Amino acid sequence: MLLSLVEADGMIEACRANGVKLMHAEEFCFAPKYVRAKQIIDEGGIGRVFRVRHTERYFGPTNPMLRDLDRSGGWCATQLGSHSIGIIRWILGKPRATAVTAHMGRYVHEGQGEDDALPIVEFGDQVVAIAENSWGRKGGMEDRLEVLGTSGVIEADLYRETGIRTYCEPGYAYSAPGSAPKQG
Repeated sequence: MLLSLVEADGMIEACRANGVKLMHAEEFCFAPKYVRAKQIIDEGGIGRVFRVRHTERYFGPTNPMLRDLDRSGGWCATQLGSHSIGIIRWILGKPRATAVTAHMGRYVHEGQGEDDALPIVEFGDQVVAIAENSWGRKGGMEDRLEVLGTSGVIEADLYRETGIRTYCEPGYAYSAPGSAPKQG
């Protein structure tokens, strides 16, 4: 992660000069459960989306560099929140935020930055997104996505073997390969 626009511009220029494709590696948009959730949303399976919540919480960070604000550029809101906002924007088709507010605090770890962050992001007057991020959750890692629409809901949990839970009034093709069409 870069710490300034000057560093970012330098990286962009170095990649251009050497013919290297530069991309942000947002891994959540490749997780099969999240990919299928987005497909159901794009098919209209839950109607118009009005709320998205992504949760990433665990007891961390384990890498000492991430605890050093001078080297990492930020704590929980930056390190985890960037991924939550990334997956939320991807689910919604990458809209621009119109308003952002957040509650952040340090509750568990000693240091300079926050270990818990709760950003709330508005995308126009139609969608509100919530990112729940914490380095204070003991008992394992949690990574979940919940999307509410006018005709249903989708829930996906990356670390539990629950598949994708859906309620879709209009129905959709399938929730997983080999399953029958779903409605309700």
